[in-house]
Amino acid sequence: MTAYPDEPVTCSDDEWCYFLTHCDKIFDRMADLTFTFPTDHDDLKAVTFRIPPKSFLFSDKDMRTGLEMCHLGVVQQRFSDLDHFILGSAFMENFYVVFDARNPNEHKVALSYNI
Repeated sequence: MTAYPDEPVTCSDDEWCYFLTHCDKIFDRMADLTFTFPTDHDDLKAVTFRIPPKSFLFSDKDMRTGLEMCHLGVVQQRFSDLDHFILGSAFMENFYVVFDARNPNEHKVALSYNI
């Protein structure tokens, strides 16, 4: 709310957050989401992946009221005690993602920038 005083954010009981405006008015002022993951490389301790606002903000219109809104496509996980994120299409559309489940005891995910 402090970062966007002209476009206050509202969060509902089901943990969806939204702005009462069209996303076009927010894209340029919203910071990228960043995720930093540790690596096993000696010369690289961590790698940071950035997701632009156009990937995690979704324009919508309330059919009953006609209000334009901009949904934040990041939702709190409250149905588990695990501290984790589920990175869906908003994350994966920006990177090259490979899933390796050949070993049933050790699943791997490889990430790279889409150049």
